[in-house]
Amino acid sequence: MIGRALAAALVLSGLLACSGQQTQVDEDRGLAASGLSSFSWRSTPLQATGRQQQSLIFRADPLIRQALEQSFARRGYQPVAARGQLQVDYRVMRLSEPAGDGPLLPRDQLEQGWDGPGAIDNPTAFYNHPTLATVETVTLLVTVFDAANGTLLWQGRSSQRVDDLEPRDTELARLIRQLSQQLERIVPAAGG
Repeated sequence: MIGRALAAALVLSGLLACSGQQTQVDEDRGLAASGLSSFSWRSTPLQATGRQQQSLIFRADPLIRQALEQSFARRGYQPVAARGQLQVDYRVMRLSEPAGDGPLLPRDQLEQGWDGPGAIDNPTAFYNHPTLATVETVTLLVTVFDAANGTLLWQGRSSQRVDDLEPRDTELARLIRQLSQQLERIVPAAGG
């Protein structure tokens, strides 16, 4: 029986890794056992001014807060406007790394700069060098603190590969929904 459960868990984790999704608990210091169930935000919502309104993080902040509030509510935690028993915060990280098997050599980068824009398709370029595609990974890190003493009770993260560096609002909302739903699966139920 344990062997089947372990095999199923390995298959499921393999499927998630293949789809570019990863979810993990970094810390669990008794969030469910704490008996605390109301939460508020540890940080204030981001306020965009001028050109900041077009920035990805300023567009994402209200969507992330709303999605996490809904996910935590479904796990039995109640959002409150004033200081809750728990304080929730998040961070978003974006990692760009080369895709593929070959190394991206510094010489290739220099010569691509020398050849100028569009040099990859330009037959008169000095050096026809390979350029690797990049893989973008967005990670949503969520932390939960005990508001009374400020200790960390729980921390988890959800990561997913993305194709577009600056997604449109509909794609951004979908990505945030997916990340928060992944996190919802690993957040312990309130009082659980």
